[in-house]
Amino acid sequence: MKADRPLPLNHQKRSHPYSNKRRKIAGFSLVELAIAISALIILTSISLSLNQNEIRSSDSHALRNEIAAWLGEIAMAPENLNTTCTVTFQPGSQLLPGAAIASVQPSTCATQSTLRIPGNTRLTPFQVGTSQNSWVYTERGAISASGSAGASSTNTDIIIRVSVGGQPPLRCVRLSGIMGLIRFGVNSANGDAMGNTLCSDWRRT
Repeated sequence: MKADRPLPLNHQKRSHPYSNKRRKIAGFSLVELAIAISALIILTSISLSLNQNEIRSSDSHALRNEIAAWLGEIAMAPENLNTTCTVTFQPGSQLLPGAAIASVQPSTCATQSTLRIPGNTRLTPFQVGTSQNSWVYTERGAISASGSAGASSTNTDIIIRVSVGGQPPLRCVRLSGIMGLIRFGVNSANGDAMGNTLCSDWRRT
């Protein structure tokens, strides 16, 4: 009986050049999939958190600027109208777009007699707090924190605080001195506009 002779080289079964690679990369294990999904969830949550921080900062910054511009207009009105202007704030912690946060009397002291939360905000609710709910701008260009038109001017600072959802950053408007000079501030570590928290950095605009 003849011994089996090996097949010629060209008849031997040849392995496909990519077959080994295909075996090596054929799918992920459950552990690898779990790790990949967990990493994706973590990265997504970090991205959303950073995005919300930026939105809160932008929206609270915009409202603070509107408050400052509104008060700036009122500060010039007494001299032009030959009268006093009484500003009254309405603090709140669940303020939605369109909610009134301040008013002025007489209504001719400002283009808008009532100041409201802007309707183009992206995150809500807002918090607006003040160290003084009412004060008067006099014809001398001064402010009286007592809320009485006949009261003398005061050197006490008046602080208006703004945040979104009670989360940092806290934005502030400060009326300083008897002339009510406006300064801006921020507290990046705290968002409690309703408490006694103050902005820690008054150098920012």
